[in-house]
Amino acid sequence: GCTTIEDASTPAAANDAAQIYAAAIRQIYTVDHSFGESSPSWPLVYVVTTTDDSARIDTPQAPPQTLPADLQEGIAAEVSDLPFELIWVDSAFDAPIDPANGSVADGNGIIISLGNIHPQDDGSVHLPFVMTCGGLCGIGKTYVLNQVEGAWQVTGSVGPEIMS
Repeated sequence: GCTTIEDASTPAAANDAAQIYAAAIRQIYTVDHSFGESSPSWPLVYVVTTTDDSARIDTPQAPPQTLPADLQEGIAAEVSDLPFELIWVDSAFDAPIDPANGSVADGNGIIISLGNIHPQDDGSVHLPFVMTCGGLCGIGKTYVLNQVEGAWQVTGSVGPEIMS
């Protein structure tokens, strides 16, 4: 199953969706950035406004959906403590990508494409994503998120992962 953006019509569901997406962005930026122990601390994070389940290779994918403005605002508020400017783009191609080397914002940015929220029978959710940091730099996988002490947190991943 998949939670559609329209399913997040109640304040609690919308808050959960914002927390889930923000927890994924936080994990990508602070832990799973593909640079090992040394975080590159990009000052610019471009997030695509349309969901993309393409990192969910081994399970059914849901159709793309546009993240509504109020959900974008909720996500931005949840990650406002992190040291980057969050920039919403309609497509990954709307971010400044150097055609010569593929770097994002002259090496100062990353692009994150988030998937749909896929609730699981055990109360967890699966959230696929792809992060591009330029050229052959990037990762993609499906996070498992659970509520821990009232907040959504990445607790693992499932299925295949891509990394370059």
